[in-house]
Amino acid sequence: MRLLIAFAILSSTFISAYGEDKPADHLKQLQGKWVSVSQESGGKQEKESDWVQKAWEFKGNEVTVTIAGIGGRPDSTLTFELEIEPTKNPAQMDLKAKNPKFGFTAVYKIDGDNLVVCWNAGRENRPAKLETTKNDVYTLITFKRAK
Repeated sequence: MRLLIAFAILSSTFISAYGEDKPADHLKQLQGKWVSVSQESGGKQEKESDWVQKAWEFKGNEVTVTIAGIGGRPDSTLTFELEIEPTKNPAQMDLKAKNPKFGFTAVYKIDGDNLVVCWNAGRENRPAKLETTKNDVYTLITFKRAK
C-alpha cells in the first residue's frame, strides 16, 4: 500500500511539474520578445538582409510582429490576436488581424529560449511540419528569446 501511495505522489508531482500541454502553460512560455535568428522559405535559408519579420513580442493573447523597413523606411509593427492549440502535434497557432482577411496559420515548437514557427500567410493551409520545401509557400523562422 505504501508503494502505491508513493507512486501516486510521485506521479502527481511529475504531472504538475511537467504538466500536459495546456494553452495557459504555452501562453506563459511564449510571453516576451523573441528575435529572429534564422529564416527559410522554399526549403532554403534566406540571407539576413532578406528577412521580413525581425521579432515577435507576445503580451497576453496578442502578438506584435516587427516588420523590417524596406527602401530606407523605418521598421513597422502589426498586432494580431493570438490563439494557440498546444495539444496538437506540432502545436498550432493562429494570428488574426482585425480585418478577417488578414492573418496567418502556423505550427510551432518551444524549446527553452528557442521558438520555431512555420507559418502560412492567410487563414488556410496550415503547415503540417516545422519545415519548408521548394513546393510550398511556408516560411520557417527560428527565434531566440530576447534578454
